[in-house]
Amino acid sequence: MKRALSAILTFLSLLLVSAHFLRQGNLFLAGTFIIAYILWFLRKTPAARITLQALISSGIIVYAYTTYKIVYWRIKEGAPYGKTLIIMCGVIGFILISLIYFTRESSENAKRN
Repeated sequence: MKRALSAILTFLSLLLVSAHFLRQGNLFLAGTFIIAYILWFLRKTPAARITLQALISSGIIVYAYTTYKIVYWRIKEGAPYGKTLIIMCGVIGFILISLIYFTRESSENAKRN
């Protein structure tokens, strides 16, 4: 059950970050984040685990920066920004939960082996 939840959370987080880059028109980074999911199956190796953690962490940073830019622009233009802020914080929170769960699950597996 834990493995399935970890797999789903990791995939959805990478998919969210990929969608962000796809919306910007950056097909290379969008594809890279989707293809990086293959590393989940190799997560027992330290390099794969650290790479996935770095990619998911970078997604948090990217969404935080994007949230700042969008909210700043909406405030500057006098447009409502509350819903946007709530949605973007929800996305960041989901990716953060995914990172925490993946890290805990990976460290538990590393301790067992």
